[in-house]
Amino acid sequence: MRAFLRPSRVLAVAHYEMRSHMAGRQGLRFAALALLLLLPVGLLRLPSTIVRSADNNAPGAAGNASDSGATIAPPLPSVRGIVPQALAGKLLLDDRSKVEIVEQSPVRLRAGSVPDDLRAVLETLPEPARVEVRRLHPPLRLPGRSLLIAILAVSLLSGPLAEALPGERSRRTLEVLLSAGISRAELIGGKWLAWTLSATLSAWLAAAASCLNAVQAPGWWIVGLPLFIASAVAFCLWLLRLADDVVGGAAAPMRVLPVVALVLAAASRGLEQFSPALAAMVPLGGPLLLAAGIFVTASAAAAATAGTVLFVVAMLALTARDLDRFDVVSGVKRSGALGLGAVALLLWWLAVAGPAVWSLAGNANAVSPVSSSLLAAGLALLGCALIACAREGVWPWPAMPRRAVLNGLLVGALLGAAGPFSLRFVTAPAWAETMVSRLAAAATPSLAAPAAALACLLGQAWLFRFVVVKRAGWIGGALLWTLAIAPLDPLAAIPAALALGLLASGSGVQAALIAQAVWTAAAALGPAKVATLPAFAFQMLALAAALTVMTSKAGAPRRK
Repeated sequence: MRAFLRPSRVLAVAHYEMRSHMAGRQGLRFAALALLLLLPVGLLRLPSTIVRSADNNAPGAAGNASDSGATIAPPLPSVRGIVPQALAGKLLLDDRSKVEIVEQSPVRLRAGSVPDDLRAVLETLPEPARVEVRRLHPPLRLPGRSLLIAILAVSLLSGPLAEALPGERSRRTLEVLLSAGISRAELIGGKWLAWTLSATLSAWLAAAASCLNAVQAPGWWIVGLPLFIASAVAFCLWLLRLADDVVGGAAAPMRVLPVVALVLAAASRGLEQFSPALAAMVPLGGPLLLAAGIFVTASAAAAATAGTVLFVVAMLALTARDLDRFDVVSGVKRSGALGLGAVALLLWWLAVAGPAVWSLAGNANAVSPVSSSLLAAGLALLGCALIACAREGVWPWPAMPRRAVLNGLLVGALLGAAGPFSLRFVTAPAWAETMVSRLAAAATPSLAAPAAALACLLGQAWLFRFVVVKRAGWIGGALLWTLAIAPLDPLAAIPAALALGLLASGSGVQAALIAQAVWTAAAALGPAKVATLPAFAFQMLALAAALTVMTSKAGAPRRK
């Protein structure tokens, strides 16, 4: 029996890959491009953007003061709230100040930090008085130059990876390789090893230049570079496993990988406050934050390594399994649907949760109503779905059988018995509470604004339960809807998401739209909130009903 994975064969495939695609002028051009892009990133120092305040002791300032015969007094420190009597005339009231006085006896401040000039004024308080500072936000760690190095190193591989599998398919050489004395795992493992090592060496060269030129200090981000590159190469090979067009193969990773990496990095950042180890293990996201210098501990590096190993093995195994499949067109559509869904998800977050950022900045009056945000977000989803359907000429509104209507009413009634979407299994941080509430309101939008509710429901049904379900499966559509509604508490939305996804796959998108509309109407007429256990139980019943519909194949016939 042939061994499953032999290192000598893996190395032989890696050598073949580099010799086939990196020999001669093509290899020289690739190396020159990598050096021209990555070396300046590691070597060049960016000019400082810190604007220093004017120095009264500078020659120009002194001359101006002597000419006028007056001295320039420093500005008073600005605060919000009520100025204590003991500090009258020493502080300036300003509603835009980042420091707020919340109590006077003792004096208590709410601020991210206390400036030196304000601290000097506070020290003039009478002896019994004291000052308490409450920090609202933890120190923000910004990504280092290594983030750009990691992104550039992976972006250089879009062309070579398109040649790795789609090029082999188009030249009919993949069949020759599959019939040779190597396993599919050895073939994929060799290709992954070749391009991972190539990009890692380029990234490490730029990292060495960055450290030698004191642009960025050495740290665990050096370990994060190969981890992110290894994850990205494995993910791109999985995306391209069914593609047979080099041009389309080069475009798919460029469209899908940045969005997926950004979403997973945001998820990893959100999980950091609950479990730093779990946050670092998030595929693609954890290694990217480690490579960016945001995760800086040895435990985070170890967790990211473990998560990367599991992710890479899973991706390579799935890629090797599908090498013999011939539904290459559906494979391209599947990747494109997930990429489009991810882009629509970002637009959704910006439109619904984005306005809540103004409340974090202290300007709650600038936050738009939820109904206006849902209208804009629903129109964005409809636009993305319209583009996808227009390109392929497939539309979601065929004739709807009576059985599909009944199925939608049944699932919608069970979801309606669970009440409005208000399940909570994870407590959101205080700064994200407004965003989470606005996103959750989109599952059962208020009927007080019918246009916004209609656009919201139609957009979710058309994109997540038709475009994505038809091309990437009902699980993909359910997961995207879960991230749209409850990104910080996915378990709360999974039962309803799976029920609507199964219903759309078994009875059509119209049945899923009817179910969510009935759920919305029942939420408007019923109590404001149902207890967690009954609500979860009714959602599980709705999932069971949708699973029965899917199993019995009693829904509307699918269009091919």
